[in-house]
Amino acid sequence: MHNDDYYKLPRFFFKIKIRKASNRLSSNINMMAGNSQNIEPVIVDDRIILNVGGIKYETCKSTFTAYPDTMLGTMFHERNKFMLHPISGNEHFIDRDGHLFQYVMKFYRTGKVPRLDEVITQVPISQEELDEELDFFMIPRNKPSRVKPTKRIHVRDLIISSQLAAFINALRQIISILFLEFKEEFLINRHFPIGIQLTFYERKKLQIFIIAPPSGLKARIEKIIQPFESIGFCLLEGFADDVERYFEDSITGIEWDCIERRKYLEHGGMVKLFDLRITLDDKCDKTDLMKSCCLKRARGENG
Repeated sequence: MHNDDYYKLPRFFFKIKIRKASNRLSSNINMMAGNSQNIEPVIVDDRIILNVGGIKYETCKSTFTAYPDTMLGTMFHERNKFMLHPISGNEHFIDRDGHLFQYVMKFYRTGKVPRLDEVITQVPISQEELDEELDFFMIPRNKPSRVKPTKRIHVRDLIISSQLAAFINALRQIISILFLEFKEEFLINRHFPIGIQLTFYERKKLQIFIIAPPSGLKARIEKIIQPFESIGFCLLEGFADDVERYFEDSITGIEWDCIERRKYLEHGGMVKLFDLRITLDDKCDKTDLMKSCCLKRARGENG
């Protein structure tokens, strides 16, 4: 009978089962009393496997319960073990992003919330995505102290700075979405560059929208870039070179091409626009790869 079936038996029958089990245990102890040195203590396996979105992490329950106010600390507390539903043995499935979970594990193992650039992941991750994941797992974070600025900032500068940060974050999200969409082709096929072109008009909304290779992501990406249809041109006009340097410094393998041009209309007149092309390069430098790969550690241990 499965252990869970005990909870369905009448109380008196359950007591009988306990009494019989207790009698058998007492009998076994008496038989072994003369040779107690052969009795080995029972070791409870504290190890668990978390399958997070298909990526498996092996750790100990005590790693999580050391932080009882977090979601996983509460989940694996002894008092809540009846609520657990392992998929097999000590393996538990959590339907979240397995790449982002590296940051969560970093907190449990070090007690510190890592910065975005302190963990190497296979796909680009934005600060907004990281904050959302930390909030989901109830990871505590120290709020930064409010420092009075030494220099007054003009409200116009604040607005532009805020919009520019949001624009960069939107482009990072699009790059991440494109990589995940074509991940298999990108890894298996050589010479398989992935690219997207966005065209921003000076006084018109976004009109041209091209993804190569073609995919069904158009609606999803349009939703991300929609807030910048009318201001994308202004942001690129003032900061195209700065944005390009940002992406080149923070994400390797990105080819950025931003061209300002004029388009002459059929009924007369002219409108200025920016063609923004972002390509994920399929080149792979083995030397650079080994610097950030798990094989580096294995090579160091073996040699």
